[in-house]
Amino acid sequence: MEGKRLIGSIVVETLTVSVDETIAPYKQREAVVHETIHGVLVQMGHDKEDDEPLVTALGVGLLQVIRDNPELIAWLQERQ
Repeated sequence: MEGKRLIGSIVVETLTVSVDETIAPYKQREAVVHETIHGVLVQMGHDKEDDEPLVTALGVGLLQVIRDNPELIAWLQERQ
C-alpha cells in the first residue's frame, strides 16, 4: 500500500479503532466503519489482505445506509 496514507487502523485483540483526527469528520466516520468491518471479518475468521476493495465498498455503502435511514437504525437498536 505504498503511497497511500493510513487514516485508520484496528487492533483486533483489543477491538480498538484508531483514526487520524486531522482528516475531515466525514472521513473519520468512514474510517471507523471501514475498520469495524475489518474487525468483524477477523472475528468471523474471514479477513484476507485482498478483502480491502470489498471492505471499502461495504464501509462506504453501510455508512450511507445509516445516514439515509435513521429510523431503520432506531428500529435495529430496539431490545424487544
